[in-house]
Amino acid sequence: MTASSSPQPQELRPSSDWEEVPFYLHGVGRVWRIPLLARLCFARMVPGILLHKLKRRLAPAAPGFTPAAVYNQLLVFDRPELAGGGLVYAPDFLRLLLEMGLGRQEHICEFASGAGYIGYYLLAHGFCRRVTFLDINPVAIEAANYTARMNSILERISAYVSDGVDQVPQQERWNVVVANPPQLPSSDPHQNVLLTVDPDWNLHRRFYGSIARYMVPGGYVVMIERGPAPEHSLFREMIEAGGGQFVRAVTRVSVAGVPSHYHYVISRW
Repeated sequence: MTASSSPQPQELRPSSDWEEVPFYLHGVGRVWRIPLLARLCFARMVPGILLHKLKRRLAPAAPGFTPAAVYNQLLVFDRPELAGGGLVYAPDFLRLLLEMGLGRQEHICEFASGAGYIGYYLLAHGFCRRVTFLDINPVAIEAANYTARMNSILERISAYVSDGVDQVPQQERWNVVVANPPQLPSSDPHQNVLLTVDPDWNLHRRFYGSIARYMVPGGYVVMIERGPAPEHSLFREMIEAGGGQFVRAVTRVSVAGVPSHYHYVISRW
């Protein structure tokens, strides 16, 4: 074959199928975007075969939800107004739970779950077999259920609209509860009240006062809270009043070893 007849390099271009997919796609020389993910810092390559499956499943169109994260090929759907930080904290929760020496669990709960980033991250990475999501916002629970339906894992998911744990069925039992709850005791005019404000810690008090009956004996509750780990946690009294054991408060540290302005409150039940 002569040089003049040898094949010439082809410019890589996205196919028409890919151009229709509502995702950040990091390919050769180009990025596809949607508004939600521009706010949620999503930057993972999605296998092409999964995208074609997603495209088939999204007909008819989703009820306002868009793909927001991919965890081991598990797609999590969300809306911008539901985003409360779970997307950022989810990997840290798994790292902390493993550092605590916890292995694979049968059933966990994500309290104040929003769309369910933390619970779905733990499920997708094999930490648990089943997940229950709790949130007072019915749209958040709709998002969590939509994710389960789109990933064909409804048999592994329970989701309840609940104020605290007041509307949770009595038969529920959890080995571990994780939560990114509202973390401000008073209103901030620049914050989403439903996502960030717990007036006078009322939700925390009711949660810690009621959670014992849903815990497998020896189970753990891990909540992320604002501020570095205090010497004396204000949540200790709430935990002990509810029949739990305060284990410790530990400052959230990045994978690079940098302390943050958040901490985890760990209790045992």
